[in-house]
Amino acid sequence: MFKTFGRIAACLALASGLLAFSGCNKHRDDEYQEQVYVAPVPPYPLVEDKTLGISYAVLQEGSVISSNIGSWHALSPELFTTLSGVTVKAPEPDKTYHAGYGFTVPVIEAGQGKPEHKMARISASTLVPKDLNGWVAVDQASLDALSKKYFESTQKK
Repeated sequence: MFKTFGRIAACLALASGLLAFSGCNKHRDDEYQEQVYVAPVPPYPLVEDKTLGISYAVLQEGSVISSNIGSWHALSPELFTTLSGVTVKAPEPDKTYHAGYGFTVPVIEAGQGKPEHKMARISASTLVPKDLNGWVAVDQASLDALSKKYFESTQKK
């Protein structure tokens, strides 16, 4: 009986010693969390078109979508040109490594009559995928203004 009790006591002492030194160290874990760093993202460069009364950004593959254009509408270059009359040029892809940011597969919607007219929603803190390189991001107010101008111009014909 004493041998069994001694073995149990030795096992308990060994287990408590292992727990004490095994890495259940809350202070060390808190320090590790403080060391994780993601670089701040500068605001995405915008183009202000005073004649049309809109703001837009030309998306560049591999660049980080910042919060100033997060949840905007991405329009294909063909659709943007049809709505605004402005032709945009696709920029060269951004080859910079952005630690902590990943790609999100965009849900691209196209019209039945004109399949080249496409739209998608974009999200902040993600990278622009190659599918959206050269697309134009517009906010809801700019999209409303462009749509209104386009539909008024087609109604007059």
